[in-house]
Amino acid sequence: MSVPKPNPSKVLGSPLVITAVAVLLRMGSVLIFHFYRFSSKPDLFDFGWEMGSVAHALATGHGFSSPCRIPSGPTALVPPLYPYLIAVIFKALGVYSDNSAVILLLFNAFCSGLVCLVLVALGRRTVGLKAAILGAWAWAFWPMSLWESHRVWESSLSVLLFTLTFLSLLALQEERETGLGALCGLLWGLTALTNPAILALVIPAAIYLVFRAKTSRNSIPAAHGVALLMMCMTISPWIIRDYVVFHRVMAIRDGLPLELYLGNHQQSPGENVLSGQVCNSLKENRKLAEMGELTYLQDKAIAANAFIAAHPGEFGMRMVKRAFYFWASTPEGWLDVSGTKRALWAELMNLRRPLFALSSILAFMGLVIGWRRKLPGIVLFTILLVFPPLPYYLTHGENRYRHPIEPEIMLLAAYTLVVAIEYFGKLGHQAPSELTKTR
Repeated sequence: MSVPKPNPSKVLGSPLVITAVAVLLRMGSVLIFHFYRFSSKPDLFDFGWEMGSVAHALATGHGFSSPCRIPSGPTALVPPLYPYLIAVIFKALGVYSDNSAVILLLFNAFCSGLVCLVLVALGRRTVGLKAAILGAWAWAFWPMSLWESHRVWESSLSVLLFTLTFLSLLALQEERETGLGALCGLLWGLTALTNPAILALVIPAAIYLVFRAKTSRNSIPAAHGVALLMMCMTISPWIIRDYVVFHRVMAIRDGLPLELYLGNHQQSPGENVLSGQVCNSLKENRKLAEMGELTYLQDKAIAANAFIAAHPGEFGMRMVKRAFYFWASTPEGWLDVSGTKRALWAELMNLRRPLFALSSILAFMGLVIGWRRKLPGIVLFTILLVFPPLPYYLTHGENRYRHPIEPEIMLLAAYTLVVAIEYFGKLGHQAPSELTKTR
């Protein structure tokens, strides 16, 4: 009895294999390089930064408050879902403990790796299986995704939820079941409570889907309305909480004035300056505690608006610079490391600009090719690349801000490469035949 030989192409093309490699790679690096050992550091603020500080307040019975280490009262500077997750882990395994860090970082690694599975499902519906597999492998080894899984922050959860949201929008475009609409709306709401930036995708995408359905069928499918209603119902408890606490309606968080100020004041060169962050300055931290969050943010809004009004030309140039940085990487490093870790990660940090630029160029080429070939979901891809980045052009930039939409960037970039390989492959086959005819 002969044993069939394993087929490497089938193994490498298996979504489960790609996902397993991605998850193990991220989990392995967390454990091997001891990224969870926050207890050895004199300052524990980088254990979750603002989210970790809020989680500390939650776990110690002080409510959703104090994002900057010292008590400063209720806050809406960060969205609620990930801080509550951290707080649950803190209650079970200890506040700011290494045990808590291990669980949180392994959770991040799992979320980041699981994106590969979703990416293949998304690619099958849009760019084709070859590009889907190539894009999933690119994500598995994408340095920024590896790095973000080492941070106690919502980035890895956000990227999984964003990718699922994009897949749900595509499914809603093709199907009309109200049950699917309810699930989509719940997903969108949970994603918004993790990272409100998803609203910059969901709102224009929902408008497009409604318009598309109205144009083609003269009626709006019930699933679309159910999805939007479920999203509103999911986020409404937090909107109500913010109104009860701050007596003001706000879209989940209130940090926009601070974000605008960080990139638009006299001392700022136009991108994120860590020293300008309220939580990185004891003076600013005390001002936040003394003035209260809304008054403090109003003060920052006045300063930012005054700068923009007095320097419209410079504001315009900063917007152009920030748009470039979004697609080609900001000058700032990722998360600082020390000792033997620095030697390993320094090279990846040096590669971030060419990697960002190359992936962006290939993705936009894929977008153009997709429009010419009427690729399924091409309008949703366009909405994704146009709308979510806009707030960061106005405010300030960090490399992690592009992270939630990077899986789709990988897909479009892979699509460009697959199309190019197929095109040049056909040329290679045609050339010998034409040469034979001339003879």
